[in-house]
Parts: sequence; structure tokens; C-alpha cells
Amino acid sequence: MDAPLSSLLCAARGALSTSEVAARAGVSVRSIQHYEAGRLPRRAVLLKVLSACRCGAPAKAAILAAWEREKAAANAKRRGVVS
Repeated sequence: MDAPLSSLLCAARGALSTSEVAARAGVSVRSIQHYEAGRLPRRAVLLKVLSACRCGAPAKAAILAAWEREKAAANAKRRGVVS
């Protein structure tokens, strides 16, 4: 089973604090906390956060794949499609 986006984001942040990542990404600390708690960010915001975390290409690819997977699941749920 693939790791959830929230845990991948926490791992990508590493030793950086949420306030450091928020300042680098230009988003609020609360937004970072929401994303790490499971809320799905917009793709543009996610890319800013990934840039702020300065994670490597494999981590970035895994995070984007998790985002795509969770976005598809959220869209299916909204449409009432059972997977």
C-alpha cells in the first residue's frame, strides 16, 4: 500500500519547522498543518511547499503520485463513484 500524502509531506519537511516551510512557500503555518493532517492542497500550493522543503526528485515524485491518487479518490467520492 502506498503512503498517504500527509505522511510523505511530514517526511519531506524533515528537520524544518512548519513555520520555516510556510515562510519559504509563502503560505500560512495553519495551511501546512492542515496538509500534514490530511487536507488535500491545490497542486500549485503543493509545488510551492515541495520547493520550500527542498526534497529530492524521488521524494517529490512519490508526493506528486500520492496527491494524484488522493485527488482522484476525492473526485470519485464527490461524484458518488465507489471504488
